[in-house]
Amino acid sequence: MGFLITNGKDYFSEEKRHCTFENKPFEPGVPAFELVNTENSGRYRIHKEILTDPYRNVVLQKIRFEPLQGQLSDYRLYALLSPHLANCGSANTAWVGDYKGVPMFLAEHEGTALAFACSAPWKKMSVGFVGYSDGWQDISEHFAMQWEYQRVENGNIACSGEIDLAACNGEFVLALGFGGIVTEAGQQARSTLLEDYNDLRQHYVAQWKNWQKTLLNLDEPQREIDLYRASTSVLRTHESKDFLGGIIASLSIPWGFNKGDEDLGGYHLVWPRDLVETAGALLAAGAVTDALRVLCYLEATQEAAGNWAQNLWLDGRPYWSGIQMDETAFPILLLDLLRREAGNELGKLDRWWPMVQKAAGFIVRNGPVTQQDRWEEDGGYSPFTLAAEISSLLAAADIADLCGHGDIGIYLREIADAWNDNVERWTYATGGDVAQQIGVEGYYVRISPPIVDAAASPTQGFVPIKNRPPGHGLEQAFRIISPDSLALVRFGLRAPDDPRILNTVRAIDALLKVQLPQGPCWYRYNGDGYGEHEDGSPFDGTGIGRAWPLLAGERAHYELAAGNPKEAEVLLAMIEQCTAGAGRLLPEQVWDADDLPGPELFRGKPTGSACPLVWAHSEYIKLRRSLRDGKIFDQPPQTVQRYQIDKPIRQIFGWRFNNKARSIPRNKKLRIVLLDPALVHWSIDGWKSSQDTNTRDTGLGTYVLDLPTASLPAGSQVGFTFYWPQEKRWEGTDFSVVVE
Repeated sequence: MGFLITNGKDYFSEEKRHCTFENKPFEPGVPAFELVNTENSGRYRIHKEILTDPYRNVVLQKIRFEPLQGQLSDYRLYALLSPHLANCGSANTAWVGDYKGVPMFLAEHEGTALAFACSAPWKKMSVGFVGYSDGWQDISEHFAMQWEYQRVENGNIACSGEIDLAACNGEFVLALGFGGIVTEAGQQARSTLLEDYNDLRQHYVAQWKNWQKTLLNLDEPQREIDLYRASTSVLRTHESKDFLGGIIASLSIPWGFNKGDEDLGGYHLVWPRDLVETAGALLAAGAVTDALRVLCYLEATQEAAGNWAQNLWLDGRPYWSGIQMDETAFPILLLDLLRREAGNELGKLDRWWPMVQKAAGFIVRNGPVTQQDRWEEDGGYSPFTLAAEISSLLAAADIADLCGHGDIGIYLREIADAWNDNVERWTYATGGDVAQQIGVEGYYVRISPPIVDAAASPTQGFVPIKNRPPGHGLEQAFRIISPDSLALVRFGLRAPDDPRILNTVRAIDALLKVQLPQGPCWYRYNGDGYGEHEDGSPFDGTGIGRAWPLLAGERAHYELAAGNPKEAEVLLAMIEQCTAGAGRLLPEQVWDADDLPGPELFRGKPTGSACPLVWAHSEYIKLRRSLRDGKIFDQPPQTVQRYQIDKPIRQIFGWRFNNKARSIPRNKKLRIVLLDPALVHWSIDGWKSSQDTNTRDTGLGTYVLDLPTASLPAGSQVGFTFYWPQEKRWEGTDFSVVVE
């Protein structure tokens, strides 16, 4: 929605194309804005205040049109609105109508309706199809409204109305009302316009200020570019008012100007991972009640199997169908963080045990491999996902103990220990030309494939790389590196000075670090294709991955853990300079190449990706809290205690159908982990003798049997197969594992 301006005879100007813009919030942390838009040659200025009615589904704009050359009577002002109702630009219907005699533009699309009303009289009103019969076509050609079409159906629509400047002396209020049907939208819009605007403004600002007062003063002393209060308001504005605790990933649509209605999701969806990151940030800011709403939302939207959908509409309907194991781990970690930080507000832990038990059971049954990593692209062993899974199992074990389920707690710790022992086996690559080029003995890879029959290790296998042109989508795992492995430190599994971590940091900086005008930033992984093309044209399924500010936040957390708070502060300042102008919104990605003024791409500034990205603002808030505390705010203590301090001797090594180990370290018991009860037919002496043993039920949907392999010498071979009593059949295949 914007304005067209003419003199009625030979001058035409469009606000969004022919003005310079100033933009500032009323107060820090209050998402209401003052915009001053000045025509490039100095002919006029438009002053705007934009906020929402605190009591109704109405967006308000208070407008003052100021002539800088000539008189008010020399100008004609037209409001131009082109809505995409229910995320759809097509199949909208609009008409010139009224609500109880008050003239309004009305529009609808499949259960979503809009009413567009003005406190000043409309001199003329017209609706049309964008690009054909809309007001822009009319007014740009005729310098006045000559068309007055009353109705358009089933298309990409626009509403155009001339404001009676003389009747209001250039000052008026526009109201955009929303509802399920047009009468609801009209009632909302008219009700708001009948209120005193200044009263609504005062109430709106006061309510936001009251919420901000409950938060921790992490912005003291205030920084030169301080995004703390803006970030907290970004988090809160992305929460649904109908589905409490449901916070979407972004109100924006990445490269939305280049997308049609076939991509309805955009980022207007809940990603459980992003949601927990956001809840952690709310908790870091002291917004305990808000974080608890998120936990309740997660509790209600958990799938029957124990996981959460890859992403979902606010009412819980899954959108994409992938399974990302970290998204099942994160809600457990959120509960554990709330238990530690706000135990009294959380209430009785028993309330949450069913959610934890189902989630932990899903992880135990389906991990350690993931169908998709956190970038929603590849399956296999991901250091980030492994870190989330292992730490969540330890957190779940503590909760199990506290809820009186100590036997489950023991089992969960055994699984966590077994997976933690294998992180390097699965994801740490040694030798090879990449390591030689960087000058390290090895590094953690981005992800390695789940089943590798021909390769010597998982890191020697091949992984598909998404968003690349045809024929360029397959790479060996050891050639792809990501900052994701820093999660091993963030989640407490490895010390920041672990030589393998230090090697990986060198590799990350060698391959993924880019120097921007404001400081260093990092790519998701080498060869990433999710971003604009080289010429700046929008991502269209392929492209070139650009730098992500939130990755600088994750790196800052690593630096803090490594005892380098000054370096973390430098990265905090870098993030703060990634916003566009005075917008205070952090993007998903920033441009990393030479400036391209045409598509408005400037080095170190937002690309056409999501902006704001709520996850980026969440990471910023958590970094502010971590820097204040001098330690990582959301680091689980269980992993640090167990794997960096206690370092217990682990005795279990797992075999399962999605992780068929071919060898086992000496002095370990081989644990068979199955999803159904079975009779295991096994031998440890080359089938000279054999035994039949039933598996035991763990209570988490898995059935296990420990084989006595701990005393076997190197080279020994363990053989086994299964009889499935429920199906009354044998597996039909013998499996074997060699003692290393």
